[in-house]
Amino acid sequence: MKSAVAKRMGIFPFAIIAGIILIILTTPSRAQRYTIADTATVKSLVSQAGDSSSSNPNKSIQLAQKAIDISLKIGFKRGCVQGMISKGNALSLLGKPEEARKLYVEALQMAEENAFKSQQIVANIFLASTYDDMGDFKKAIYHYDVALKAASTPPDSLMIVEIYIYMGTMMHNMHDYNKALEYLLKAENFATILNLPDDLSRIYNNIAGTYIAQKNYKEAFRYLKTVVTMNDSLGLGDPGPVIYMNMAICFDETGRRDSALFYYFKSLKQFEEAKDVRNEVRMLNGIGTVYYEMGRWNDAEKYYKLSLAMAKESSNLAVIAQNNYDLSTVYFEKGDYKKAFLYRDSSAITRDSLYNHEQIEALTELTTKYKTQEIEQKNTVLQKENDLQKMRIQRKNTLVYSMLGLAALFLIIGYLLVRQSTLRNQQQQMELEQKQLLAQINPHFIFNCLNSIQQFVVQNDTLNANRYLADFALLMRQTLDNSKDGIISVTREIDYINNYLSFEHMRFEDKFTYTVSCAAGIDPDTAEIPSMIIQPFVENAVRHGLCNLEDRKGVLEVSFYKEDGFLHCKIDDNGIGMDEAKRLKEQTFIKYKSLGMELTKQRLALVSKLHSEVYKISIINKTNQDHTAAGTTIIIKFPFQA
Repeated sequence: MKSAVAKRMGIFPFAIIAGIILIILTTPSRAQRYTIADTATVKSLVSQAGDSSSSNPNKSIQLAQKAIDISLKIGFKRGCVQGMISKGNALSLLGKPEEARKLYVEALQMAEENAFKSQQIVANIFLASTYDDMGDFKKAIYHYDVALKAASTPPDSLMIVEIYIYMGTMMHNMHDYNKALEYLLKAENFATILNLPDDLSRIYNNIAGTYIAQKNYKEAFRYLKTVVTMNDSLGLGDPGPVIYMNMAICFDETGRRDSALFYYFKSLKQFEEAKDVRNEVRMLNGIGTVYYEMGRWNDAEKYYKLSLAMAKESSNLAVIAQNNYDLSTVYFEKGDYKKAFLYRDSSAITRDSLYNHEQIEALTELTTKYKTQEIEQKNTVLQKENDLQKMRIQRKNTLVYSMLGLAALFLIIGYLLVRQSTLRNQQQQMELEQKQLLAQINPHFIFNCLNSIQQFVVQNDTLNANRYLADFALLMRQTLDNSKDGIISVTREIDYINNYLSFEHMRFEDKFTYTVSCAAGIDPDTAEIPSMIIQPFVENAVRHGLCNLEDRKGVLEVSFYKEDGFLHCKIDDNGIGMDEAKRLKEQTFIKYKSLGMELTKQRLALVSKLHSEVYKISIINKTNQDHTAAGTTIIIKFPFQA
C-alpha cells in the first residue's frame, strides 16, 4: 500500500494570529508629521486587512495597499511596515510566495532602519516561513534565528510561542519529526503557562500532524480529539479545515477510505472558501491518493493533475515533486510506461533540488545555533516558576521548609534531565550505526541489478530489454523507499519480494518457480518488520542456489507465519546448498566479496540492541537420504509488531 503520509509534507496551517496584529497595532509611534486621526485610519485598515486575509485575500490586499499608500503620503513608517506585512500574508495565502517574500524583505529593511523591534520580529517570522515554503531551509533558519534572539531580549513569550510553532513546522517539512515534536512541546509549555487556548489548539493539531508523519495514528487521534473537546468546552467554534485534513489522513492510513474521502472533501471546501491555495493542492493530492488506493486510476489521475497545476502556480517544490511521482505510479498501473518514466524523472529532478546538501548542512547548523538559546529559554521558565513559589512561601511563613523542598525538586529534575539526555544520545548513536549499515546494502544490491541488466540486454531483444528496464526502475524506487523508511509493513515487503523475483525469473528464463505467501491470522497491512532484511537472503537463494541446478527445476518458497508469539519468515529452496555454492564460487575465481547477508545479520544485531527485542536468523542445510544437498532453509524470527 502506498504511504499517504510520506507524500503529505508540511501539513501545518499558515495564519495571521490576532496576538501579533494586536502587538503591532498597540505599539506607540514616534511623533512625526501625521496626526492621531491619520494613524487611527491606517491601523483600522491594517486590522481589517488582517481579519479578511483568510476569508478574502484579494480584499485584504486592497486594504493593506491603501494603508501603505496613506502611510507613505503622511510619513507614517510604522504603518507602512504593518501594511506591507499584511499584504504579504494575503499574497502568501493566494499561493504567491515570491511576491510575499519581496514585501517582507522591504518591510524588514524599513523596520530595522527605524528600530521597530516588534515589526522586525514579525517580518523575520513570516519571511522565514516563506523561505520554508519555497524549500530554502537555510535562509528560513537564519531568519528564525534573528527573530528568536530579538524576542528573547527581553523575553516576549507571545512571540516565542509563535517562533517555536513555526520552527516545528520547518522541522516537519525537513522530515526531522523528533526535532519538530521537541519545538512544538516547547511552544505548548509556554502557551500553557500563559493560558493561550487558541495557540494550544493550533499546537495540538500540529503535534497530531507530526505523529501522522511518524505513522503513530493512535497518538494523532488523541491530540485531534483533544482539540475538538477543547474547542467545544471553550466555545471556540468549528475546529477548521486543518483538523478535518488530519482526520482524513488518519482514516486513510487505517484503511477507512470512505471516511477519508468525506473529510478530505470537507476540508477542501473550507480551504477553497478561504482561498488557501497551498492547502488546496495538498487536499487534491490526498483525494487522488485515496482514489489510487481504491484502484480508481482515472479519478486519481484527475486529482493529481489538479494538484500539480496549482502547485506549479505557487512554486511549491515539495508538492510538485510528490504529484509527479504519484502520476508516474498511476500511468504505470494504466500501462502507459512512457508517461510513467517522464513523470518519475520530473519528480526525481524536483526532489533533488529541494533536498540538497546545503539543506542537510542547514539542519546541523540549526541544532548548534539554538543549543545555548534553548537553555536560556528553559532557565527563563524555571525562573518564573521560582518567583511564584517564593510568593507562596511568603504568604504561608514557611520559607525555610519550602526552599528545601524546592531544592530537592530541582535536584531530582536535574538528575532526570541528565539521565534522559544520556539515553537519547546513546539511542541516536545506535540509530546512526544502523543507518550506516543500511546505506552499505543499497550499493551492493544495485550493483547486482545493474550486472543483471547488462547480461539481459546482451542476450535478449529490444522489447524485452525495455520491459526489463521498466521493472528495474520500479524495483529501484521500491528499494530507495523501503531503505529510507527503516520499518515497513509485511504487505510492502511481499510486494517488494514479488517484484524482485519476477525480475530474476525473467532474467533466468523460467529456471525456477516461486511463491510468496502470508499465513492466515497475520494482518500484513499492520504487521511490521525492518526493511531490506528478506531480500538479501532471497537473492542469495536465487543466484547461488537455484540458478546452478542442472538436474531439476528450482523451487523457491517465501512464507510469513506466526509461531510462539513471534513473526517468522521462512525462505526455502531446493538448490545446490550453501557448501556446493561456496565451492563453485571458489572455482570461478569471483573477485568481490558478497556483503548482502553479512550486512543484514549486522543490521539485525543492531536492531536487537536498540529495541531490546529478539531478532534471530537460523540457516538449515537440507540433505537427501543419501546425504546429498537438497537445498537451504533460512528462518528469520521477528518480534510480532502491529
